[in-house]
This record gives sequence, structure tokens and C-alpha cells, in this order.
Amino acid sequence: MPMFSVSEYMFKHLFGAELKDINDQPLLSKGHISDKHRMFAAIYGTLPAVIGAKAFASAVLSFVTSRSEKQYPMSQLLDLLQRLAFTLGSSYDGVGFVRSIVESFSNSSSSLQISDLDRVARILFESTTLMVPSQNETTPQRGQRWAGGSSNGASVSANDVSSNLS
Repeated sequence: MPMFSVSEYMFKHLFGAELKDINDQPLLSKGHISDKHRMFAAIYGTLPAVIGAKAFASAVLSFVTSRSEKQYPMSQLLDLLQRLAFTLGSSYDGVGFVRSIVESFSNSSSSLQISDLDRVARILFESTTLMVPSQNETTPQRGQRWAGGSSNGASVSANDVSSNLS
């Protein structure tokens, strides 16, 4: 499916560039969204919800399970995930993203290691917390959970997540 492949490639490229200089960026505030975040949001917004969630999940998993010499620290991956969910706002489809992570990871080869399971579990947990509205959505600070919603913009509860994954 060319649309999926192209969007996955573009997400990986944007994520790689973003991870290289994530520590040099100022704390994310409502007024600061990088050009890479805007590009990601533009691509994500043009895709059908299922394809966008799968391409997003696949790109994130490629960095989570990377065997290259430069394996990014989990804190940087989680920070990037928070920033992107904040950038997407109510168009962030957390349920679709979590479902795509589970499907992609369960279809992966048997050469996965325990550390991969730990890293994917942390991504799943973080993704779930991004679906829960925060108490102070106007001024997010590093370490807070960003608000995220389902593809229709409604808030999602933990019960919705567990029922949608089964």
C-alpha cells in the first residue's frame, strides 16, 4: 500500500531528525511548535485514520526496537511521543495508535528481545496516558501528560481503551 509506505517513511525521517536535536529544543509550550511537528501534523491529518495510526505506530516501533548503534533513550522517545500528541491535539487517535502498536508488535519476528517488550510496554502505557485529559491543558510542562482524544475529538477513558483493544 503506497500511501502507508510513503507516510511511514516520512514519519521515520521526521522522527529521526527530531530525536537528533530533541534535547536542544525549549520546553514545549502552547506557542512553540516546530516545523517538523507541523509537517507531521499535516501528513497525519491528510491520511485516513487507520493508515495514519498504523504509519505513526510503525515509525515509533522502528525506533523502539532499533538494533543500530544509536539507540535513543526511552525518555527521548516518550518526550517525542508527548510532543507529537500535543501537536495533533484532538486529532490524536490514541486508541488507533495503541491498537496499531499491539498489532505491529505481535506480527513482528521472533527475534525480539526482552528489552523490546519493556520498551513497547512503556510506549503503550505512555500512549494510554496521552488519551486521558489533563487538568491543566493550557500550559503543558515537560513531565505532564498531554491531552489526547479519539479520532472524533472526544475524550477516551481507560475502560474505552481496554474494550477497544479486545
